[in-house]
Amino acid sequence: MRSFIIIVSASVATALTHSFAFPARPVVVSFIQTGTQPAAFMHAPNPSAHITTRVSKICAKFSRKAPKRTSSVKSKKRSQDNGAIVDADSPDPSPSEATEPTESSEAAPAVKVTLSVEEAICGEAVFPLPTVEWLPLRVRVDPGANPYDAVLEAAKALGDDEAAFEEFVAVNRDLVDYRFLYKLTAQLLHAEHTGDASSAEKRGLRFQLNKQALLFDQPLYYAIGEAESRLGKVLGQYQQGQKPSAATIVMAAGTTPTQIFSFWLVVVSALAAWESKIGMPSLREVVEARMADLFEVRDTIESRENLIAGGGLSGLAELVRLPSMWAPDADFAQARELMRSVVGVDEAAQLLLIRRIGCIHCQLQRHSAQSYAPMVQKMSGLQDVLLGGEPRYLVLEGTGKPPRAAPFKSRLVQLAYDADRALGDEHIIIPNF
Repeated sequence: MRSFIIIVSASVATALTHSFAFPARPVVVSFIQTGTQPAAFMHAPNPSAHITTRVSKICAKFSRKAPKRTSSVKSKKRSQDNGAIVDADSPDPSPSEATEPTESSEAAPAVKVTLSVEEAICGEAVFPLPTVEWLPLRVRVDPGANPYDAVLEAAKALGDDEAAFEEFVAVNRDLVDYRFLYKLTAQLLHAEHTGDASSAEKRGLRFQLNKQALLFDQPLYYAIGEAESRLGKVLGQYQQGQKPSAATIVMAAGTTPTQIFSFWLVVVSALAAWESKIGMPSLREVVEARMADLFEVRDTIESRENLIAGGGLSGLAELVRLPSMWAPDADFAQARELMRSVVGVDEAAQLLLIRRIGCIHCQLQRHSAQSYAPMVQKMSGLQDVLLGGEPRYLVLEGTGKPPRAAPFKSRLVQLAYDADRALGDEHIIIPNF
């Protein structure tokens, strides 16, 4: 019998406040036919849906509807950032309210970065490093090799030291992605189904890696939600036929590295989402209009050195403009050459840039798949090419679970079982996707 696994987003992330920021698209529900051995599949913005209940409280922190995301926290952030953050629950201001009162021209005011990138280790203010001696903690990945085994062995060596796990995940967050967690979960289930004594160790590893990844991602997760609201207000002016000034866009970008970075990230993610719709003739005019607005917002940010430096976007902004590395005609050599041109040949500098791209990939998986899936795909392919030479596909893993016999209590499973038998009688081969 072929088992059907329904894959849906495990995060509770909400859709954007303004539908014109991202194209509307239905929630995708995929059915995976896995043969006689069901595969564990963790392709989800929040892979913690599959971990032990000990992480449930941590997971709850990441829901934008969670009780812990209170107005007092928002007001505290607004006061710390001099009012740069716009409350997501507040009504949209009129265009006049959203515009800098003393700035009527296109000249944008200078941005005061309250948390200097220079103060962060290696300038990594958004994806912080735990120590200046981070390079020895970095897992070495040979070109063309799957990083799974190297990351797993390095994690095993940490034992039960939670502080060591915290440092390890901070340095290697980009390598602890959904593909790694999927493979680890599949091996864990296989060990449990076959009576392998290593199942307890694998379960402990998965718990620690998930826990630290959730905590590492938390600050930017909240910042992206707030940036969505700020961008929505800017794009609202375009919708009303009133072009926002450069000063308005700069103010919406924010003042701290995380605010600037998250605002830019939401903008380029929206561009990627609309770009994925450009081949639809019925939407062509809408897509072109929305992309023109977003291009203007992106160019306003990327043309200002204080925002590039303040948000830690140097090098990253250039690479994100490349076509997707998953495209059939993708130029892998161009991506590697561009990386060398923006950061040089220093290995540590290249690793930091690759890590940043991978951290974006992991972070955006926690958000709405309808809005961020194109950017998730783009970032994963770019990281794979820069780190290993080519994009790395997800490979299904068997879990060793014995097939169940009919009849089944679930009507859906029974229908799937009967359909497989009928198709098999007709000698129709059903591929695994």
